[in-house]
Amino acid sequence: MTKFYYLYLLANFNRMLSRSLLVGAIGALGVIAGQPELHNFSNFNFITVAYAQEFSEAEVNNYARAVLEAEPVRQTALTDLKQSMGSEELPRIACDRADSISNLPDNARSIARGYCSQYESIVKKYFSSFEEFNQITKTVQNNPSLRQRIQDEMLRLQGSP
Repeated sequence: MTKFYYLYLLANFNRMLSRSLLVGAIGALGVIAGQPELHNFSNFNFITVAYAQEFSEAEVNNYARAVLEAEPVRQTALTDLKQSMGSEELPRIACDRADSISNLPDNARSIARGYCSQYESIVKKYFSSFEEFNQITKTVQNNPSLRQRIQDEMLRLQGSP
């Protein structure tokens, strides 16, 4: 009985941890991709449009795949940037804003460009345009239903219970 209870708690903890990491990954990709800051989403018209937007199962599946594939690349780049920049605070890097990369020291700039190149390849593998991917990223920040669909798909892809 104790062993079963332990396994049950471990499974629940793993599921909770996975979901937390997935939410963090989605948010981080939005930041790295150069999405507007959250306070810019207070525009009523945009929020209305975001909630009205529906995404197909294929789009949700492709988004989940892209996020899962990009997350290890993002983590590696983040670790490398932290090591490269030492005690300096990491600036906000947006792949679609050249100034956010050009202001970095040479070694950090190289890491950021490498990440952005890999990120671009991953997104292009699953979407015909960045606009499609970015629209989902923007919408997921304000749409709990879509966020849940993506989290469920990521868990399914990872083979989690």
